[in-house]
Amino acid sequence: MRYVGKEPCQGCNVSGIEKSRIEKNKLCDDCRNELQHGRIKKSEENFKYSLVFQHYYAYRWEWLNTLCQEILKSVHNPNANAGGVNYISPSTGSNGNWYKIPEYLLKPIENVFKALEAKATELENGLSDLPKTVRLATEDKKNEIYNEGIQYGRNLLIQLNAGEITLSQLDKTFNYNS
Repeated sequence: MRYVGKEPCQGCNVSGIEKSRIEKNKLCDDCRNELQHGRIKKSEENFKYSLVFQHYYAYRWEWLNTLCQEILKSVHNPNANAGGVNYISPSTGSNGNWYKIPEYLLKPIENVFKALEAKATELENGLSDLPKTVRLATEDKKNEIYNEGIQYGRNLLIQLNAGEITLSQLDKTFNYNS
């Protein structure tokens, strides 16, 4: 049960009637969120930040370039004071973005980028053999399905010839409208 009374919040001085809170002597939700945000902000200021340059086209794959940019954006703190300059990915060219990221994340992010590039290369090499592999794998099944169809058709003709089924029964078996 939340407190809804005349006693004001100790943070914003708004009564419990206007803003309910967990208990009479506790802060309202807005004040607690502001306090928490301040704690997070203060802990962020204790990190050492590094300026990292990430090229737009560091890798051969557009999706990998976009993914790497998004990873760096997610840890970027534009208000931080960066100490040094680092390069994570292949650094050729001058078009890219600068990011301020905590130094303790440099090595893990670099490892992730290397692993992603290795996996992309592996997939690309595997995909070049894919059409041949798919063709070989499906060839036998295609022939099997075709031969089963021929055999089924022969069996129907044999049954018709022997009088085991009639043409009207055969017509009911198949839907010719589809």
